[in-house]
Amino acid sequence: SSDLSQLTAMSNGYQQDAQPVGMDIDQIGGDSSEMFVLAMGNNADGQLGCGMMEDDDDKVFEPCALAAFANVVVKQAVMSLKHSVWLTQDGVVYTAGDNDSGQLGRSGKRTKPFKVDAIEHLSIEGMAAGDGFTVMTAKLDGRLLGVGRGERGQLGMGGADRDDKEKVKFSSALGDEQL
Repeated sequence: SSDLSQLTAMSNGYQQDAQPVGMDIDQIGGDSSEMFVLAMGNNADGQLGCGMMEDDDDKVFEPCALAAFANVVVKQAVMSLKHSVWLTQDGVVYTAGDNDSGQLGRSGKRTKPFKVDAIEHLSIEGMAAGDGFTVMTAKLDGRLLGVGRGERGQLGMGGADRDDKEKVKFSSALGDEQL
């Protein structure tokens, strides 16, 4: 029997006002071994992290459990139209979905959540995602990190689009350093 108070459910997509959807997740009761993450909604780019369905349908109407988080406590989930980002209690970032603009922080499109290895040495405190980009804040010093599209300044690094979009870049005194 499952306790619904310990259910973490995510629905990917946009609200009517076209704002990205995200949530902070607080554990209500029980221990972390009883927690799980579910996803449902549009999955045309694998952004739910469920993998792709055999029948080529891009809609997931029944909640699918994300196996990548079976033994991991997820504290935040943010979604955009074509990608999703999850933050664990330990400050580790996972991404899935479309990667045309480098918004996953690693190479290739992914239909299941994978760690962003380039920032594995940093503990991340918070995140946001939008159309083709992801931004994160480092827990230790509050630095802003960004990946993906940045031509309108959405990465906090000025308005120039970057050549190597899949590289995580700091917006700080480090200048143009990339991880």
